[in-house]
Amino acid sequence: MNKMKLFLSALFFIALLIAPANGQHISIAPNVPGQSINDVITFLNANPGFADTLILNTDGGIYPITPAEIQVPLVIRGNDGTTNRPIIVTHNTAAARVIWPRNDLTLKDLIIDGYDGATATYDSIRYIFQHSTTSGSFNETPDLKVYDCEIRNIYRYADPEFSTDGTIFDIASGARCGDVVFERNTFANTGDEALRSINTHKTPLALDNKCWDSFTVRNCTFNNIRGSSIKIESDGDSTTVDGDVLIENNTFYGCYRRVIWERDFANSVMRNLLITYSITGNDNFGGTETLVSFQREGSTLANVDSFACARINGTDTVVILQAYRVEVPSSWANCYGAGIIDSATLYGIDPQFADPENGDFTIPQGNALLTLGNDGLGIGDRRWTGQLTGIREINNGQVPADFSLSQNYPNPFNPQTKIQFTLATPSNVSLIVYNVVGEEVAQLVNEFKNSGNFEYTFDSAGLSSGVYFYTLKTANFVSTKKMIVMK
Repeated sequence: MNKMKLFLSALFFIALLIAPANGQHISIAPNVPGQSINDVITFLNANPGFADTLILNTDGGIYPITPAEIQVPLVIRGNDGTTNRPIIVTHNTAAARVIWPRNDLTLKDLIIDGYDGATATYDSIRYIFQHSTTSGSFNETPDLKVYDCEIRNIYRYADPEFSTDGTIFDIASGARCGDVVFERNTFANTGDEALRSINTHKTPLALDNKCWDSFTVRNCTFNNIRGSSIKIESDGDSTTVDGDVLIENNTFYGCYRRVIWERDFANSVMRNLLITYSITGNDNFGGTETLVSFQREGSTLANVDSFACARINGTDTVVILQAYRVEVPSSWANCYGAGIIDSATLYGIDPQFADPENGDFTIPQGNALLTLGNDGLGIGDRRWTGQLTGIREINNGQVPADFSLSQNYPNPFNPQTKIQFTLATPSNVSLIVYNVVGEEVAQLVNEFKNSGNFEYTFDSAGLSSGVYFYTLKTANFVSTKKMIVMK
């Protein structure tokens, strides 16, 4: 019976396959026999190269998922041009993790929910994504990239009141990733940490003894996270090179006090963070009055606002702490060195959120936080500041025949200019701005894009007048152009 079902499903998928010039994809609707997310993943794992993208093609819609192992490079995304993101609802995931990415995985324009509105029940979830052992891996350094998604209601014991576990992203002891990217996402309601790698120091790591190539969290909002929002540890060996860490332009509301807990990463960058109305969370051990902790030489923390943050010392009564507090540990696993705190850019300003209890963290015009970022723009997730300049697809009905990067216009410019580029095939894309000595000053794009014509609006606020270069890079194409900021 199962073999027959798989055979019929395979025939059905062949009928569904769309193979335009911009790559192969499978498009499914909810509640269609043989078309579940798990059915597609099972089929693609058994047929590598058949398709690289799974599109949930309804405006909204509920798509159940049970634990799934990703063995092939895959993009799972909502349909272009729709108003409401499709909702992936987890079911029967007491097996620890919902998704095991054993190859490159990108998610875009989705909601992943541990709460099933139809039955008014919470699922039992330990992890949404977990990178586990590389033994027998289909990819020793799999990328995980999540864009424009909302992930919510993650509780291990299916009870938001009593669950003290439930995590969105985890790297197990001995596991290894490639590039880990979270951009323009909302993480809400977890029993423990949202994003973590807290066991990677326990076992010698594969390859070059680091848990990832890079870790980026940008323009994300964390809401009601009961453990540290970001808790990451490297390999605990000061003689090895750590993977890059960039945590910038993020908003934390009603989250456990130590929103970022970082150990043993040198040269990490944390900036433009908005931390408000922190809670005591699940841990009350020593030092938990801290909001951010980090270490190692070359690491920096700057442009941080904290407001109305709860504090506890041992058994002391919880009080509201208006002042910003930072701890810099002196050592971890024989790793010594302290990061640098720019104390002149630590603030305690009320962000005056529009309606935080209902998830609206818009900062009103005129609030000082809109100009206190490292680049002269806002502190916090810039989706709430109205300053999220970025990329849009130019729909002209044509699929590009080649890759290209155009000269920005206007040029010279102040403060904004537009940069257009084309992608002949779906690609992981980076668009980076450098100064004349080759230092990176802005990372404009770092994500998977389908083929098409694109335009990025770049704002030069925070840059001085002068010559800069911007470089577009994919796996098959690299191009650099010169532009001039004139103020």
